[in-house]
Amino acid sequence: MNELVTSGVASIVALQHHPFGNAYFTTTTCGGAPYNSNKRHCWAAHCVETSSPAADCFTDQSTLVVQHGETEKDVNRLQACAHSLTADDSDWTKRLWPFILCTETNYETKGVDSARECSKTAGLSYAALEDCYAGAAGDAAVVREAKATIDHPGTPYVAVNGKETTADQVIAEVCAAYMGPKPSGCNGLVAAAAEPRASTTCQ
Repeated sequence: MNELVTSGVASIVALQHHPFGNAYFTTTTCGGAPYNSNKRHCWAAHCVETSSPAADCFTDQSTLVVQHGETEKDVNRLQACAHSLTADDSDWTKRLWPFILCTETNYETKGVDSARECSKTAGLSYAALEDCYAGAAGDAAVVREAKATIDHPGTPYVAVNGKETTADQVIAEVCAAYMGPKPSGCNGLVAAAAEPRASTTCQ
């Protein structure tokens, strides 16, 4: 996804990034740990893709089940807080994306310990990030991302205007969708299926 930025195509993208991945909350209907993709799909159906979610869909952060362990859970929460802190930014490439890129780059070696370094890199307040991560604001941020994460076959999941695509096709798909003057990064690209689209979602 960073190619959207380096190619200059990011200027025509309305990014929707949801750091929740393949996680789900434990519910009476669908179950909880150990991680199971069938339970995740059940949770998505009963909690996200319905107008009447069950009462226990998002209530207890301690029951959150993630596919790859505590580091994934912690970094997702950190990124959700970064979304909260940058919610009013008009340009997602200035602060949000540098933070996401930094935490993903340091995921294996530092996990959430990259927070101070990455907040500095991105121009975010580390104190505000820490406050969010440690408290109720962090819980709310995780729930917000959970509610925005549609059911999907796996991660990474990338879609342009709701239509799934691959990471190597996303720039071509965005360029085909954009109806205005195209940036130079679009030159010579051909989308797999050129039809009007506008926003890019990644999970």
